Amino acid sequence: MRVTVHRPCHARYTVHPEANNRTSSQIQDVNEYRQGDLASRTGVVRDQSATRTCNDGTEGLGGGHQTASSPTPSASEAQEWDSGSPTSPALDAQGRESPHDDHRASPANAPPLPLNTELNTPEPQTRERTPTQIGTQYRPYPSLPRTSPANTRRTQASKKRTLAHLLVSSENMRGRGHPTIAGSTKWAKLVNAIRTEKIGIMAIQETHLLPRHLQEIEQIYTDLLVINSADPDNPSGAGGVAIVMNKKHTNTHEVETRELIPGRAIMATFNWHRDDELTVLAIYAPNGARENAQIWADIKTKIRDARGQIPKPDIFLGDMNFVEDNIDRLPVALHGIDAPDSFDELKHYLALKDGWRETNPGTTDFTWRDASRTSMSRIDRIYLTDGLLKSSRNWKIQLSNLNKDDHSRISVEIVNMDMPEIGPGRWTMRELLIHDKDFMTYADAAGKLARDRLDAIERNGRSETENAQTVHRDFKQSITREAKRRMREVNCKRRTIIATMEQQCKSAKAMLRTDPTDENRKALKDAEHKRTRKHGTGPNRKRYPKRG
Repeated sequence: MRVTVHRPCHARYTVHPEANNRTSSQIQDVNEYRQGDLASRTGVVRDQSATRTCNDGTEGLGGGHQTASSPTPSASEAQEWDSGSPTSPALDAQGRESPHDDHRASPANAPPLPLNTELNTPEPQTRERTPTQIGTQYRPYPSLPRTSPANTRRTQASKKRTLAHLLVSSENMRGRGHPTIAGSTKWAKLVNAIRTEKIGIMAIQETHLLPRHLQEIEQIYTDLLVINSADPDNPSGAGGVAIVMNKKHTNTHEVETRELIPGRAIMATFNWHRDDELTVLAIYAPNGARENAQIWADIKTKIRDARGQIPKPDIFLGDMNFVEDNIDRLPVALHGIDAPDSFDELKHYLALKDGWRETNPGTTDFTWRDASRTSMSRIDRIYLTDGLLKSSRNWKIQLSNLNKDDHSRISVEIVNMDMPEIGPGRWTMRELLIHDKDFMTYADAAGKLARDRLDAIERNGRSETENAQTVHRDFKQSITREAKRRMREVNCKRRTIIATMEQQCKSAKAMLRTDPTDENRKALKDAEHKRTRKHGTGPNRKRYPKRG
């Protein structure tokens, strides 16, 4: 298993030229802090400061890195500093040079550090802990004392503001569609959907991404963070699963990822809202019965044997390639791959529930179909914990413009139940009204009336009731009233059109279930394709009616 933590870029730390005659205790204070620890402090020690020099040349307060020329404490000294005795320099208030309580003094016989010497902090301990270490205090910097802030403090949380609701989605995109990301219409459509629908987290399957493709995505789509797990045997032609994070709606400051099974299962843990953490597990399961049953047993074994080092997921989603009930297949039947016992054990071990089925217990819908509509199934699913399931809403299965004859896009919105009540906000006019003939005709007439009133004021003079300010106020109020009235009409038409098309899809599915003829299959296919189009309210169902 590979564990990766996505953090901001590193910085280089040097000693400020004005800081002369440093003592070893002051240098030790600098060495104890990792990058950015002193950004919120006034200085490293009393009457002294350290400067952080970043790669772009900017400066700021920060910690240091220890080099070979820096004094290294002996084993006895380190044991004395790590002890809790009253005579320990780490706890003796008389021996401290710094006004901060978490700074320590070091032996006075240590040689001073020369000026302008680059300091290096020892690298943290990244290897996995053994079972005997579970429950003991974790020290990522074993060369530093136990009381060092680098070993005791928690990572500073990001100050990025995120919303208290998060839209989670999943879709099998069936490859890139082009050798490069820049020429891929699939990725262009996918990114456009993420932006317009404000999707925060999206799991995608069959990514077929190489490292150079990930670099292209990072350069072209800078508002996305793509965490990919490629198929080890054929990374560009088969398999692959990824988690796409929208940087505008999620906190990507420090995301911890784990590749449980290469090309099949990848996990990401991130800070969702305030102090709430979410762990997402994206899946692309094999379509063979034996391999499919084995992957669920492997995932359970890895999470169980980690003994808390691998968290249990809060959201479990992706292409499972099997169904749990025969109602989720058309024709109604259970195949040999369906409902494996290993998945049932994993689901109970993780305490997860099929959210769509819990929300729609008597509804039939499908997330995969072939081109002829002879076979359909709900193999793409989202599982949530009981707490998230109670705070979820807007469960959807919709056919996207990526694969009209293959997989559908599934989505759900989770909310923070502790968030305060938020009002409707400031009203704004929709852009589509600018292209609406009826509204623009009214706006032209209102503008001419306002201009005539201004001409009359210029001829007759202004008064308390007739002046430029009152004319402007009346013009804005009339435009606002007409815009709201027209939007009610447009929305009513659009909702009616969408409801009619959805009812046609449901009726076609019901007819196909009872009478699986070629005519009914074609009717369902036409209804689903019609539903994927963006229908407007103008002539010929165009989104923006022509102005005449």
